[in-house]
Amino acid sequence: MTNDLTTENAYKQHINRLQTEVNRSFGKTVTSIADFEELSEKTHLSTQTLRRFFGKIDKDKQLSSASLNLLCNYIGFADWQSFCNNTTPATPMQLRELINSFYDTIAFSGASFFDAKLRDTHEAYAPIILNDLPYAYSFLERYKNTPKITQSLYPWFPYYDYMAQASYVHLIETYLATQPLEHLRVCQNSFLAYGVFCSTKWGGGRFCRKIY
Repeated sequence: MTNDLTTENAYKQHINRLQTEVNRSFGKTVTSIADFEELSEKTHLSTQTLRRFFGKIDKDKQLSSASLNLLCNYIGFADWQSFCNNTTPATPMQLRELINSFYDTIAFSGASFFDAKLRDTHEAYAPIILNDLPYAYSFLERYKNTPKITQSLYPWFPYYDYMAQASYVHLIETYLATQPLEHLRVCQNSFLAYGVFCSTKWGGGRFCRKIY
């Protein structure tokens, strides 16, 4: 019984500390419906899961390991276990290795992103990959022969504020050179054209002519 109480108390202490760190990363205390909706977009967790995490509902129900891992990813830790062990946040290189390990498993198995847990992790890793251009290129080179990975990443997570920037356009052109399915090529070109249209530095259609 004592061990059970100790374990439960340790869990609560870690959750309290994680709540504090999530609030710090978010920039304020998460309280309103709008806060939960915004944090949901950032963590790729449902608002209901986040409300449970902050003790607004189902206070006695523990979160799944997958949900805790995503929250720890949000504040810069590799996973829940690393956070509990008080290790320092993962370095960019360590995070890349962690991400590659996840996708290596996808590449060399029959797994797919139709699995909800894998999809949640994929959606959490996607912005990390695409916001780091050097890594986005090396990731594409690593998995260019595994279309179930690249076609679930580059066409479906467009960054509208980057779309008219030459560096982002070049990344997507490099992806298109891998010859994805035709409907994905059309989709990606449409995203780029939209970014060009919305840009204040679109250069009289120069990129539009290049894309089409």
